Amino acid sequence: MSEDLLPMADLVKRTKEAYGLTWHEMAAQLGRSDRMIRKIARGETSGESFRRSITELYDRGEVEHLTPRRRSKDGHLARVRSKAGAEEKSITPEDTRGTRVAPVKRGRFSHTTTALPGGNRLHHIEMPKTPKSIGRKKGLAAIDRALLQVTKSQAKADKRVKFNLTVEDSDGNRRVYEIGSKSGFHASDVRSDIRTDFGGSVEAWMDHQIRSVYPDSGNVTVVSVDINEHSAIRNKETRKMEDAARTRRNRWKR
Repeated sequence: MSEDLLPMADLVKRTKEAYGLTWHEMAAQLGRSDRMIRKIARGETSGESFRRSITELYDRGEVEHLTPRRRSKDGHLARVRSKAGAEEKSITPEDTRGTRVAPVKRGRFSHTTTALPGGNRLHHIEMPKTPKSIGRKKGLAAIDRALLQVTKSQAKADKRVKFNLTVEDSDGNRRVYEIGSKSGFHASDVRSDIRTDFGGSVEAWMDHQIRSVYPDSGNVTVVSVDINEHSAIRNKETRKMEDAARTRRNRWKR
């Protein structure tokens, strides 16, 4: 879909509404501050240089080509305002040269989020296999934050999540296990079970799900997680009735 003739302020607001993005999420996709994106939405700056990036976000739910950074007459990157509380008032930003930064190498932590229509999200999290490594701790924390984000969105709509867990065995072989493939999990239920049944360990919950659904999985370690957030088929009123009858969680809890 082409939005070449749409004013930039309208394009920003339409994109934000189409995917249910927060200003922070939208800014992260575009590689800029949320303050800058809000200025475009309010018409305080033309934002025309962002048209390609924002159109990609509107059409695909993700940005492939970042807007190049401004440069001074001598060709150097123009400094930008620092975050509130920083020691220096301005900093030299990272030069992306208008393209996405290359993905991190395998075995390191990374977290990307793709916006989907209807306010849904696809979270992809990579983390190293080494226990207690900083990257692994960051990966497990990112999974918990993603679930918390979905839980907060349930105030407006009944959301569910499905997981694709990529695991690696001691020989380096990888397999992908699908968890919650039938109707998905209620994110708040998952976080509640992690807290009450698994001592707050996201990793213990994932291991339990793998062993329950795939008993022959063997000794494997989760190294990559895809969390697919989607709207539930049944409405919130039906869920509340099932909660009262204590029948809902029996559908998926193992």
